Amino acid sequence: MSARTPTWLLAGGCALTLAYLAGRLQTDAAPTPTAVPAAASPAPRPIVLERAAAPAGLTRDELRAAIREALAEERGAETADPTDERTAPEREARIAEARSVALEVVARGLDDGVWSVEERAALRAQLMDLPERETHEVLTPLFQAINAQRLRLDGPPI
Repeated sequence: MSARTPTWLLAGGCALTLAYLAGRLQTDAAPTPTAVPAAASPAPRPIVLERAAAPAGLTRDELRAAIREALAEERGAETADPTDERTAPEREARIAEARSVALEVVARGLDDGVWSVEERAALRAQLMDLPERETHEVLTPLFQAINAQRLRLDGPPI
């Protein structure tokens, strides 16, 4: 009972065997990568146990004041102390105006049912002037509407 194996099966088996051996011979002939020696690390920095002498001229408080002034100029903010009695009413007026504008922006977005990029930009501009308590007051209805899925977002909310 000798069954005859189809020719195409024998030819395919031979082809696969030859392909396997040829691939194996190629990988055996390829040079193996050698480990690259690690670059020598630089010498550790010495530990300094003495304080350097302060440069003559500016004291610590003068240096802090100069840095505060430079940062205030960069931001375009006032350099006056916010607790100063002369600026307190101006600051309160600015906060009240920013709060009312921010609440209007949020109300407009809630009425439209869509929070757009323009509304986000308008709200961001007002949040810069608001303290923490007023910021929470403005943002609470916005995030409640988002969580209740009453507001569709066109990007990040803030």
